[in-house]
Amino acid sequence: MGDETIAEGGPEARDHTRLISAVILQEEQRIRKRFSWLAWQDTLCCAWFFGSLLIVALSTTLYLRSILPWLVATCVNGVAISILHELEHDLIHNLYFKTKPYVQHFMFLVIWMGKLHANPWNRKTLHLLHHKASGQVKDVEERILGLGLPFGLKRLAMAVHPFANILQFDTVWRESGMPMALFYKQIFQNGPTIVIFAVLIHLFFLHLVNFYVYPLKFLFLLGPILTWPFVRDTMVVWLLPNLIRNMSLIFMTTSCHYYGDIPKGYVYFQNQIINHPLLWPFQIFCFNFASTHIIHHYVPSQPFYLRQMIAHPVHAEMIRQGVRNNDFGVVFRSNGFKRKQEDSTKELMVFVAFALLCMVGGLVVVPVLNFTLLSSLGVFLVTHAHIKPSAKHSD
Repeated sequence: MGDETIAEGGPEARDHTRLISAVILQEEQRIRKRFSWLAWQDTLCCAWFFGSLLIVALSTTLYLRSILPWLVATCVNGVAISILHELEHDLIHNLYFKTKPYVQHFMFLVIWMGKLHANPWNRKTLHLLHHKASGQVKDVEERILGLGLPFGLKRLAMAVHPFANILQFDTVWRESGMPMALFYKQIFQNGPTIVIFAVLIHLFFLHLVNFYVYPLKFLFLLGPILTWPFVRDTMVVWLLPNLIRNMSLIFMTTSCHYYGDIPKGYVYFQNQIINHPLLWPFQIFCFNFASTHIIHHYVPSQPFYLRQMIAHPVHAEMIRQGVRNNDFGVVFRSNGFKRKQEDSTKELMVFVAFALLCMVGGLVVVPVLNFTLLSSLGVFLVTHAHIKPSAKHSD
């Protein structure tokens, strides 16, 4: 499909969508017939859930006993927590334990603390809205992660700090016309993880300053539990895995979605496939998200592991139907769908360099960003009552 149709969609886009959806469902049927154990969806959920927690516990124990190097423990825990994130996403879509909500709530709670990020109950509201308004001004979930932002420092900040979405609250609220309660929930329901993250990350950097820059005599006041070994080990097995996982996920999700110049309600224009081998270091920390998330937009009722199993034949059909594949310029045109004729190799190199900058340089700027975010949060809370959201998007 040519770029001349991006504004209006039309029957051709609907035909492409139906064909792709049919192939996805056909591949699901085929794979379920081949592997009968896929019918045990709740059992598989428990296996992924407790298996991931066991991996984190084992990795952490081996690290604390000086058997596993810190970098290995960090990466292993990051990958395991990425699986918990996928389970949370599937639970949001009610794919497991539909008749046992107490099990869902228990898993939500454990995953929330494990991920040290967004409140799952609050995220459920935003994510279901995302499916209704993907790529539009009301797509709050993706927009507060940086979707649609121009390439620059703000977009970098959104990728490197797990709570940098505060920087987008005012803009998204004004433009989307969404109720202020939605943003209040984001702020206050995420309070526990924001506080834990902020306290531990600042303690880590205070200890670094104490050891390598200037002795800070007041640190003894923090007590024995907050000594360097505790803070360092917490950073290695909990905070750093989540920072790497979150950076990878934010970068991948805001790169595989389109925004702004796509017709409303046309799933065909909402995503692309990103599966270049150079991006595997990032994909591994978000369970191959940018490659398979597009499948989820077409058929939301499939568990995350099933999407991986059918990805290859589905991708082939999608590309035959004209779906974008490895459109690396997306970041540099604010997620617009319309492609500029540029050197794809150059786009790829800049794309990867941007991702590496997010992952490698992110940790250094996190403490500085904390103060910026605190200021932005204060301004937002003080001024919001006197400003009305834009009316043109309030329908």
